[in-house]
Amino acid sequence: MGDTVEVAYDSERPDRPYTVAYAESEPPSDASRITGVVLISLFALAMLGGGALLLLTGGDL
Repeated sequence: MGDTVEVAYDSERPDRPYTVAYAESEPPSDASRITGVVLISLFALAMLGGGALLLLTGGDL
């Protein structure tokens, strides 16, 4: 039939349910958070640089 999912509730935030697997998982490490911020920043800089290049060259590369 269908799948089942176990739901857990935080006593401090009962309005926000979580799956049991998520509730029992470890939070992301500081290294993975820093890596994520660096990667997103590099992507944003690349998009800004590409947009500036297109504006400055008028799209004629």
